[in-house]
Amino acid sequence: MTVRTTALIAGVIGVLLLAAGLIADAQRPPTEVSAEATLTTSVVVYEPAMIAFAEDSTIGFEGDGDLVAVTARPVDADAWLAEHEATEVTGLPEWEVLSVEDYASAAASTASPSPSASASPSDEASDAASASASPSPSASASPAPEIDLLADTSADHWRDQWEGADRLEITASDIADGETLVVMDRDGSPLASTDVGFEREVNDGWITPSSGGAPSSPSSAWWR
Repeated sequence: MTVRTTALIAGVIGVLLLAAGLIADAQRPPTEVSAEATLTTSVVVYEPAMIAFAEDSTIGFEGDGDLVAVTARPVDADAWLAEHEATEVTGLPEWEVLSVEDYASAAASTASPSPSASASPSDEASDAASASASPSPSASASPAPEIDLLADTSADHWRDQWEGADRLEITASDIADGETLVVMDRDGSPLASTDVGFEREVNDGWITPSSGGAPSSPSSAWWR
């Protein structure tokens, strides 16, 4: 084999290795990811364990209007949440997905429903008469009162507070250990979404075009 042929083979091998490297680099997953969940309630909850899991990550919230985030001791947050419909962020089943579920406070689950009173014949007759009565022409519908989800809460109930318009971001490490994070749209409108940014380690010691690299998986302890 001549020197010229050897050089030609080496050049072809070099081109193939370069192409393989470029393909592998293009398929390498990003190290920074954003896990997100869509919301339909005006209140979302992060329990202390989920906040600790986020560490130094940024927790974001999207909504329409005045967004407010407050923290409280779990027992205080639970008492307030017993009277409000809320969504809880429970884990990270996939790198780009947050798991959520309806928040069920301990106070609400232990409250027993009051027995319903049976309607008497006189009550039924009164209801029928009211239903058949036509509304007075002079009666006009009164405007709906403005809603402020924090208006009926003592300032001593909450520890820290953040506010934002349409978008609110909080660093998880800025929240005191052991406190629950409650975020709401102040006027009661549904929130759009919540997200948490994470950094993952990508195993790129040798990446083949078919594998695309193997990112480390989120801990199974954090999805349920």
